[in-house]
Parts: sequence; structure tokens; C-alpha cells
Amino acid sequence: MTEAQLIAKLKLAWHQAGEKKVALSIHLFGIDFAHQLKGHRIEDICIGAEVPKSYVTEIRKGIRLSEFVERKECPRTHPRSRHPIHPIRTDVADRKSVV
Repeated sequence: MTEAQLIAKLKLAWHQAGEKKVALSIHLFGIDFAHQLKGHRIEDICIGAEVPKSYVTEIRKGIRLSEFVERKECPRTHPRSRHPIHPIRTDVADRKSVV
């Protein structure tokens, strides 16, 4: 994969990250593209993607994690995702706290 392609993928991961999930998105980028990142300067990829250089560390964490983890299907794209894993319990809200 070329440096330009990695830059485009990082830029996409950065901009599509939900609120408070930027670091997670960057870790996943490192996991997903660990093999492709070999031979490239991660600092240059961050600069090209207009991502703060401080996220180089987060990408490296993802690269290290890639040896130990496998990505699984995203729950939001899972066909049964309409049904929450943990249903909302309405009876809990009705309880009064005992002090």
C-alpha cells in the first residue's frame, strides 16, 4: 500500500470517528494496517493526513496490539443489531435509593 493510500485511510478514520472515540479509531487504524505501515514513517502519514503528530503513539499501540487481537464484526453493522444486547430496564429507574 502506498503512503498516499495510508494517508487517505488515516484521514478517513480520523474524520469518521465519533465523539470521544478518536483514539479508538486511531488504534483500529494501526491494527488494520499494521503490515502495510511497515517501511513507512508514521510521522509522515500523520502529517499528510492532518492528524496531530501526538497520535503517532496511538498508531504504534494499534500496531503492537495487532499481534494479539482480531477484529470482529462491528455491532452496528451486524444484521441483528436492531436488538440491543442489554435491554433497558425500566424497573431500575422506578426504585428509590436506600441510604
